[in-house]
Amino acid sequence: CNMQFHPSVYEATAPAVDIVAVSPSDTVNFTYLSRSIEATGAGDVVAVMQGGETRTIPFAAGQIRVMACSRVNLTSTTATGIYAHF
Repeated sequence: CNMQFHPSVYEATAPAVDIVAVSPSDTVNFTYLSRSIEATGAGDVVAVMQGGETRTIPFAAGQIRVMACSRVNLTSTTATGIYAHF
């Protein structure tokens, strides 16, 4: 994957500069890699990671997980209220 983090972020450990509601999709990637993903409703998030691997990650309600991903897939994602932090 040749996606990069948001251009205003210079280090991988820097905090997010924007938070965007995610509409899960099996085909449409984010503009930039996420710094983390948040789910306000419990369930699984199926994410396409920076290296292109697809992973199913369980989320508790209100949980934020630090993860560089390019997309949240619609298929098999059961968590709700998903936000990407960039």
